[in-house]
Amino acid sequence: MIKTYKQITVFENKKRLILLENFRLHLDTYLNNLKHHYSGGLSENVKAEKEHKEINKLIDEACSYIEAIPSIVGVVDENNYLTKDLIYEQDIIDRSYFYKSLVNMTERAIAVYKKDGGKAKQRTYCPLFWIALLIDCLVSLPFEALGKAGFNQNRIEVSFIGKLVKYAFYIISYLFLAVLARIFISSLIKAGYLANL
Repeated sequence: MIKTYKQITVFENKKRLILLENFRLHLDTYLNNLKHHYSGGLSENVKAEKEHKEINKLIDEACSYIEAIPSIVGVVDENNYLTKDLIYEQDIIDRSYFYKSLVNMTERAIAVYKKDGGKAKQRTYCPLFWIALLIDCLVSLPFEALGKAGFNQNRIEVSFIGKLVKYAFYIISYLFLAVLARIFISSLIKAGYLANL
């Protein structure tokens, strides 16, 4: 699963912002180059067809960055329409409506990532953030292994049993970290570097 916007560094924040702004430009260009017919239909000109191909290249990554903001799409699960396989050969009218909603969600995502830029910078230079990131990485390893083995990783992680296992791993990890901190502090006290607490 992709990290939410509150779990990323300033560098990842900037990377996501650049991609989303580029994606929005392609969506806008596509929508502005559709020809409206008197009969109510739509057709693509050459520029719109070119933009449609560029959108197809970026849509999976852009949607994953939008999904990383729960306030925009809600809690991500297997029923979320952004996580389902997108149909690239849709009717032009349906595609137009879908892209218009994507423009709205992309603009909201860009605003969230811009607003979170300062906090992302603070997270990047905070050692506790990196410890939490390491624990997140360790906790997600079993799920990634199942994903590599061919199972649906996202579905397993959002299931009740998956969440239960994940929380158990978190508790064990933080308890282990507390024991390590206690051992480290005790060794510093024995060595005379710290006064007895």
